[in-house]
Amino acid sequence: MTRSSRGDAARRLFRLFATLLCMSILIVPTGPARGTQLHALHFTIYAGSGGAGLADGALSSFLMPTGLAFGKHGDLFIADTAGQRIRMRRPDGSVITVAGGGLPNASGLWVGGGYEDGAAMNARFDRPEGLAFGADGALYIADVGNHCIRRLYRGVVSTYAGNPKTSGALLGTRLTATFTAPRSIAIDKDGTMYVADTEVGVRKIAPDGQVTAVLPPTLVVRPTSVSIGYGHGNRILFIATWRGIVRLNLDDGTSNLIAKHWDYKENLPPLDSDAPLGHPYAIVALNDQEIIYTDLVNSSVKYLRDTRYVRNLGIAPPDMAPLWGGNASIGRDGPRYNGPMSAAVDANGRIVVSDTGDRRLIAITGLDRRHGYSIPDIAQMHFAKGDYRIVLSGGSYINYTTNYNQSIANIIGKDLTKSGALTKVALHPHTEYILPTSFPAERDFSEQVLASDFDDLVIMFISAYDGEETYPVPTWDTHLNNDLKHIDKAFSDAGVPLVFVLLPRASDLSPIESLNLYEARANFNYDYVSDETKMLTAFDGVKAPVVNLFPTLRAYEMAPARGPLYATNDLHFTPLGRQMVADYVAQQLELIKPWNRMAKGKR
Repeated sequence: MTRSSRGDAARRLFRLFATLLCMSILIVPTGPARGTQLHALHFTIYAGSGGAGLADGALSSFLMPTGLAFGKHGDLFIADTAGQRIRMRRPDGSVITVAGGGLPNASGLWVGGGYEDGAAMNARFDRPEGLAFGADGALYIADVGNHCIRRLYRGVVSTYAGNPKTSGALLGTRLTATFTAPRSIAIDKDGTMYVADTEVGVRKIAPDGQVTAVLPPTLVVRPTSVSIGYGHGNRILFIATWRGIVRLNLDDGTSNLIAKHWDYKENLPPLDSDAPLGHPYAIVALNDQEIIYTDLVNSSVKYLRDTRYVRNLGIAPPDMAPLWGGNASIGRDGPRYNGPMSAAVDANGRIVVSDTGDRRLIAITGLDRRHGYSIPDIAQMHFAKGDYRIVLSGGSYINYTTNYNQSIANIIGKDLTKSGALTKVALHPHTEYILPTSFPAERDFSEQVLASDFDDLVIMFISAYDGEETYPVPTWDTHLNNDLKHIDKAFSDAGVPLVFVLLPRASDLSPIESLNLYEARANFNYDYVSDETKMLTAFDGVKAPVVNLFPTLRAYEMAPARGPLYATNDLHFTPLGRQMVADYVAQQLELIKPWNRMAKGKR
């Protein structure tokens, strides 16, 4: 088939596919990487030996690095909380102390806190943490233990707001108002300061010095970080709280909560992503839609886009693993953080993280923030002769995981590699991963893939959710059937092998797997048979192979010593469920042998 005919088939497909489900696309990792990784992140130790100390210079050490802020000349300012100091990392890599002091106590791990204004090196702090630069060029410091905001400017430290050593929630002028453990500061372009006052709420200090409350405390529960993002004519104040991330539009006053967990009684998940939100602690906004944040509970650093997509920046810990411990080395997949407490981004997009538990700073580059990929992007990769490239498409069921190594995609690849199914036909599974995207970008990317010689096999996961959400009518199976047949024909015309996977939801499979839904929804009405029947009807007349997971998973549900296939808190697959799905799909692929149907002369 010619490239032109494949393009015609692709265009016919996606005129129909545009009305179909909004499915994420990713390239399945199926073995060791062999080419340029478009998504690859690069990690380096930015400062800190990892040992406890207060050494300045090229071989610096910290006691407890937390808050970070870049200056206009590329200098990075660091709050060394246990050292009661403000340190600075120069662009050449050397570190100096710019404010604070005191000797460590007998433990060697802590400097006693104090309070004193004046010359920077004589000034004293009590657990300095959050840092932010104002338009005046001054560095503002959240002095947690002194319950106030300090100001460092031209070598002098002064108290900007709060009553030192006096905690409270009084409003008024900035020097009469009281704060309780302020941890983070964000300063708007007009000079307005926002303070995450952990025990009280979010406070606003206007340019005229008046201190007022921001949002009710019922919404902003124990805030630990604030950051302002600009873009699309918006000014968004992101707030990390005990309940999740609050987004406050500073122009119209509207706000919403990105919850840490899915509340089924609201019947709406907080994210459409491949990783959970977790427990946000410190936030740095990239714009009004994208943020970097640290998850102190799960020892991870994450990128959040459009409130829908989360990506781990570094090795993802096991599900809900509190402070799982760091690792002095940085492997191919990045560092294993130990209680990261802050992050900052420089003018070139470099991210620096306070890996607080390991007393070091980690720099991250290479974060690809595009919302889609094109064939020119793919052309940058160096494919080897004999590589076999597999594309998976589907909803969050196939990629929702806190650890990509445990994902359905990765397990399928490992199974195929282990079995040697592809090596028998002199093909090597190629490893490449394209991030899930919004539907317009995903559709565009999919069309280009189908119209090119990039893809060797497409595996499309379909569930009843796709039918119900795309065609909200009782006859959704008929509508879905029409579109599936058109998709099937378009792939066949393009000469691209296609395999469908019929994927059960928890509510399709078993009442035991859907207990949380049963409790939360008064209108819960599933019989665990009807949806499979309708899905099979939707595949009538489809010529591509269909892998039906219902019988296998249902047989497992009948077993006396079973484990949960779906998580009770979000209804995506557990690690056991992902393993079972991936293993079965890989087994069926070995029987189907789609790689035997490759176009002659393609390799």
